[in-house]
Amino acid sequence: MLNKAREYNKDVIMAFQNGGGIRAAINQGPITVGEVITALPFGNTLATMKLTGAEIKAAFEISLKEFPKENGGFLHVSGAKVRYDSTKPAGQRVVSIAYKNADGTYTDIKDDSTYTIATNAFTAKGGDGYDVLKKAYENGRVTDLGLSDWENFRDHLVSLGQVDPQVEGRIVDVKDEKPDNEYPGGDIDAKDFSGTVEVPKIYNGDVTVSVTDLSFLGNAIIKGNLTLTGTSSNNLSLSNITVSGNLDLSGLNGGNVDLDGIIVDGETIL
Repeated sequence: MLNKAREYNKDVIMAFQNGGGIRAAINQGPITVGEVITALPFGNTLATMKLTGAEIKAAFEISLKEFPKENGGFLHVSGAKVRYDSTKPAGQRVVSIAYKNADGTYTDIKDDSTYTIATNAFTAKGGDGYDVLKKAYENGRVTDLGLSDWENFRDHLVSLGQVDPQVEGRIVDVKDEKPDNEYPGGDIDAKDFSGTVEVPKIYNGDVTVSVTDLSFLGNAIIKGNLTLTGTSSNNLSLSNITVSGNLDLSGLNGGNVDLDGIIVDGETIL
């Protein structure tokens, strides 16, 4: 939908499709025209619309209002990322919407700016209760390109040759997002280990760090065991580290180890 719309209007920033318009999954293996038509049986035509950022957000508020219940009007999106908060009441769930630029970066939409989006004519006319889109249609802000959805999808599949579906995280509930300071456990490079006093790094799992020639490690939370190995400099300072498991210093060689603000729920092994 997005690629086809951009053939006619390069200013299209994103596309969205109502979930109820997708009637079947397509199994792994060679894809037939019959499967494409079964998935998109209504012959909905492709349309472009001019909407303000506020109207786009209002449309996604409608999309998310029934969550977590099933909703045929739920919008599937391409070319953009939608972040929402399911703990908020309906009508107040959209946190941000950003569209993807040609260089792979994302730009947040602004309420008072006008954008061109693509969708199917059914949704553009206000189907599934999208009154905000119906208003835009009645105001003459919709262009119906007259291209059926299944044919557009067929052409897109042919252009790809092979489909490698991936979960891209286009629609994300912020309550499930991991903070930017969370990392998996494992063997961690000493120079990357430490966070800051304000934002300590959080490691989910056991962590091993070689401290050879290092003088400082700190500002971290380890949700597992922390094992330090190697030959440190004359004095190794460990500061502001919380370990939910064991702190194992038995593999250290070299000088003194100074501990400041270290919390260990398990054992400290020397």
